[in-house]
Amino acid sequence: MSILFMQGFKKDLTLDTLFELDDQLDSTRLASGAQRSWDRVDKTSKYALGKSLISCLAWPILMPAIPRLVMIGFNYSQPFLVTRLIDLLSQDKASPDDRNIGYGLIGATAIIYIGIAISTGRYKHQIYRSMTMLRGALVALIYHKTLELRLSAVEDSASSTLMSTDVDTVITATQQLHEIWGSAAEVAIGMYLLGRLVGVGAVAPVCLTIFGTLINSLWVGPELSRRRPEWNEAIQDRVALTSSMLHDMKSLKMLGLVGTLKDILQARRIEELKRSKKVRWMIVWMNAASNLMETFSPALVLMALSLQRTATGQQPLTASQAYTILSILSLVANPLSDVLSSIPGMIGCIGCLGRIQTYLLHDSIKPYPLSDRTDISSQAHSVSGEVELDTFTPDDAPCRLSDKALAINNASFGYSPDSMVLHDMTFQASQGSVTMVVGPVGSGKSTLLLGILGELYSDHGRVDVANSDVAYCQQSAWLPNQTIKESIVGDASFDQDWYRTTVDACCLDIDISRSSGGDDALIGSRGLTLSSGQRTRLSLARAAYSRKAVVLLDDVLSDLDARTQNAIFERLLSRRGLFKRNNITVIMATHTVQYLYGADHVIALDSQGHIVEQGNPTTLRAGDGYVNKLLAQSMQTKHGETGEPRNEVQAHQQTSFFPAHSTNPNNNDMQLRRMGDLSVYKYYGKHAGPFQTVLFFGLQFGVITFYKIPQLWLKWWTSSDGAGNDVYITVMFVFAVAAYVIMICSISLMLIRVMPITGRSLHWTLLSIVCAAPMSFFTNTDSGIILNRFSQDMNIIDSHVPTAIGGIFHSIASIMWDTALVCYGSYYMAACIPVLAAVVYCVQLFYLRTSRQLRLLDLELKSPLFTHFNEMKDGLATIRAFGWQESFYQKFIQALDASQRPYYLLYMIQQWLGLCLSLLVAAVAVILVAFATQFRSQTSDSAIGIALVNVIGLSTTLANLIRQWTNLETSIGSIARLKQLEASVKPESSTGQADEPPTNWPSAGAVTYDNVSAAYDETAAIILHNVNLSISPGEKIGVCGRTGSGKSTLISLLFRIIPVRSGAVKIDGQDIATISHDSVRGAIIAIPQSPYILSSSVRFNLAPDAASGDSSGTGHATITDDRVITSLKTVGLWPIIERHGGLWVPIADIGLSQGQKQLLCLARAILRKDTSRLLVLDEISSSVDRHTDELMQSIIATEFEKHTVISVAHRLSSLKGCDRVIVMDEGRIVEQGAPDVLLQKEDGWWKRLWDAQA
Repeated sequence: MSILFMQGFKKDLTLDTLFELDDQLDSTRLASGAQRSWDRVDKTSKYALGKSLISCLAWPILMPAIPRLVMIGFNYSQPFLVTRLIDLLSQDKASPDDRNIGYGLIGATAIIYIGIAISTGRYKHQIYRSMTMLRGALVALIYHKTLELRLSAVEDSASSTLMSTDVDTVITATQQLHEIWGSAAEVAIGMYLLGRLVGVGAVAPVCLTIFGTLINSLWVGPELSRRRPEWNEAIQDRVALTSSMLHDMKSLKMLGLVGTLKDILQARRIEELKRSKKVRWMIVWMNAASNLMETFSPALVLMALSLQRTATGQQPLTASQAYTILSILSLVANPLSDVLSSIPGMIGCIGCLGRIQTYLLHDSIKPYPLSDRTDISSQAHSVSGEVELDTFTPDDAPCRLSDKALAINNASFGYSPDSMVLHDMTFQASQGSVTMVVGPVGSGKSTLLLGILGELYSDHGRVDVANSDVAYCQQSAWLPNQTIKESIVGDASFDQDWYRTTVDACCLDIDISRSSGGDDALIGSRGLTLSSGQRTRLSLARAAYSRKAVVLLDDVLSDLDARTQNAIFERLLSRRGLFKRNNITVIMATHTVQYLYGADHVIALDSQGHIVEQGNPTTLRAGDGYVNKLLAQSMQTKHGETGEPRNEVQAHQQTSFFPAHSTNPNNNDMQLRRMGDLSVYKYYGKHAGPFQTVLFFGLQFGVITFYKIPQLWLKWWTSSDGAGNDVYITVMFVFAVAAYVIMICSISLMLIRVMPITGRSLHWTLLSIVCAAPMSFFTNTDSGIILNRFSQDMNIIDSHVPTAIGGIFHSIASIMWDTALVCYGSYYMAACIPVLAAVVYCVQLFYLRTSRQLRLLDLELKSPLFTHFNEMKDGLATIRAFGWQESFYQKFIQALDASQRPYYLLYMIQQWLGLCLSLLVAAVAVILVAFATQFRSQTSDSAIGIALVNVIGLSTTLANLIRQWTNLETSIGSIARLKQLEASVKPESSTGQADEPPTNWPSAGAVTYDNVSAAYDETAAIILHNVNLSISPGEKIGVCGRTGSGKSTLISLLFRIIPVRSGAVKIDGQDIATISHDSVRGAIIAIPQSPYILSSSVRFNLAPDAASGDSSGTGHATITDDRVITSLKTVGLWPIIERHGGLWVPIADIGLSQGQKQLLCLARAILRKDTSRLLVLDEISSSVDRHTDELMQSIIATEFEKHTVISVAHRLSSLKGCDRVIVMDEGRIVEQGAPDVLLQKEDGWWKRLWDAQA
């Protein structure tokens, strides 16, 4: 530890400077051992997980018992020391042997207190090791299980909460486990010693203990068990909604729903705190019950002893008896309190273990066997791909596939066992063929791909595959936060030539060459620094580079402009493409029907989930079925582009991929790591309220005062020779009652008053910071880091900070009184106090500089752990398709190992501090006994009794102070991170004053771009150049251009998502830079490219403002159910929703497809059509088929006939009906005019785009 402290004192600590963990703490070893034990345990047992953990960690869990027993022995040597010392000092005449006896007592004091220090240190060391090992085992079990869960179970579960809150509760209970039996043993010994001194009076503490235990066991414990899950459920709901908000922040900003979601989240936070109120009251009464014995036992025991002696005619109470009794009661009080307070904690631990066990017992998918994965060059073989086919019999033999890569025979697929989406699927795919799946929105195209992957339920049929090597590109590209190269290469080995071939085939070469970091640039969380088209092409490159035998593509061409579509199709999917040349089988769900001619096989699904026809596209074209009609429509509405894609500049910055925000702290942060920041405590105090903070400390000091004054009162009592016992006893009880009432008041003040105030205020502060942050904040910061502040940090602020502050205030007040009373025992001790204070100062100087850095490292390294976990959940289907489970598991274990290092070392340095302070107490005790025995004239028996009782108390108080201080040190990092976030994240700013817009603005819908240039921030390159555009009220405008040409940027300016560098954007003549962001966004009706769907009811999703009670701006609060149903009927979704239960059914239960979600968003826009005259559409047709696109265009033309409509689209046919089209290229408007007029312009941009059809 000394090396670590010197490093922490002199320089900045990083992960590389921390010690490696030993083999027993190695995460790989812990994870494998825990998994083996869990696999062997009887899963039918109610406590299967607990048995499994004990089985694999039996020795580490039991090891602390040995030093705990030794500690008990040293602790109960103290009353004998007190008795012997007081007896020595109470002698009227000194004997010649007294000096030698004094030396012996000095030596005994040293042995006892040094023994306490060493045994306590060893005990804590073993405890912290077992806690660290338990954390590694549980977290690894949860992650491993998540890799096997069905997608529906992962979406519905709160696994992130299990990994944080529940695991933390179980770990804390590990320490309580040993405290329960150890404290129970100490109480038993104490009661025995007390019984020898006071006889029947010893039953008083026992009776108080039983009474307190009954309160906690029969009332508090059951209430906590009942109320705590309700509180956890509220936390999970809030965190889930927060996660949804963070994932779709751009869509929310466009929809003007950030303020609404902000209010809803704060309302859920308040509801969460309301649910926690009964839990907090139970904690108050738990503490009250736990402190009964400590508060009233001295008065009851001394009263019983005094009355007994008076009744039997024995000598009055002596100082030796009185202070020996107090020393025993002092030793018994804390263990007894620990026993009582640990009971609810253990009950909570059992509940958390039950929740984790329930999660681990969820059904796992049955994927294709990993052992059957081979290189695509290997000869294909046949395996039975069991997709949870419950009706299959063991006799079902796989069909002979010969040259077939895949065969599905009469199989049905669904997201739940009793609800099939696809029915009786039968088809085959030859090796090296391209199969395309078409059908209307909601027909089950994506479902079919998931069924092939084995992700869904099936009630009959079979799936046979020749090779389980599969690559999968889901409809919304899944990309973890890593470099471009790492995103493409994935888990495969790097091959430079193949890498370049793949990059070129996916049209990424220009993007990479223009990136400032090349292919080593980070792409940001979920690829937020990329355009949707770039994310798609990166996902395609990953699939192509993997060289898997089968590639499943889910509508991957929809996000691309037509020219890029053609280039991708030609280079990857055509007969000369990369897939054909490498004999790779492709199954692609698609809406881009112009490419059906390039397929070997076409499957058409109907809206009921049946195959209506399949076969060669030429044959189907000659028929009169669905495919023929689809292709005929495609020919009638020419669209698309051919040729090579031009230079595609990144959508978010023209010159490069943005690297993700660096987590390396700057110089000020490093200084803060070493020196600390008292302003953090002031920051918390400001939110808690200065008056309440001062009042709380005053109450704590009052509690300790009434605890300690009876010791002085006892001195006068023992000096009275039995006179006035009634008065002395009465006053003792008055002191006890006063201490008890003030104690309850102080705990209630902190938990019932201060905690909800800080909880509301700090959550609102965090929410306001995040909601007001610019988009660059979300592209540069991992969503897992932000979410961690709403989940783990808020949990710490609620549960840990208030109790730690209360404990620290209590301990500080106790130390003040203990020090004063120790000095009272021997005046010479007062001279030692400055020296001891200097030693404490030096110790804390080294300790705090190191512990602060370790605490921050601990928090920082937890964020990557949760980020990786959330990324894994988001891309679980992709990970399993590629067979990357083991790779991701190992990456998680590495992240867990990194997280364990500061976690464990923080405990170790805390125990080092505890050892130092315990040795300091030993020094105080030795010096006190030395002064008392060698300078007897300077003290008295009562005074030394008071001093020794407080030395015992000082040791306990310092231990409590260490425990609470370390808890606060760890917890206050959450406050520090919030304070730092508030200081570092600049909110979206406006030029000039942010005025409120005129009433009913915009009433006309006129839009003007006046010489506008824009960039993502002050330092970024210009991405939009000198744009001049005037849009008349009611005009229908189409915006087109290749990927990255500036289309989305142009409309982002309307919503103030991107700041204007120069020029002005005006709506109805009003410069939007002078209007607040929320007002601008609330005044525009928008349908974003990514449909924003909340995990709530259909009604809530269509009118979220009504749910939040917000009637400003949008008018949602007046929307009736009839209006909502009408809008759903308009878009054709009401029959589906009605069939599933109506408006209030959870939207997740309906299972809407991506296209149906877009229709739902259109219904939401229809409900707002009377609130604004400006409608903005951002690529709304990219994820729908042509029929649905035509339906949407028809609905928009009818419902928004008098509105100004600005529509961004790749599908040019959807813009044919516009009054004017705007063609963009490289951030500039290169052409504009009426579509028909521009078609007559030879070599015009629009004409080239229109004529270049597939």
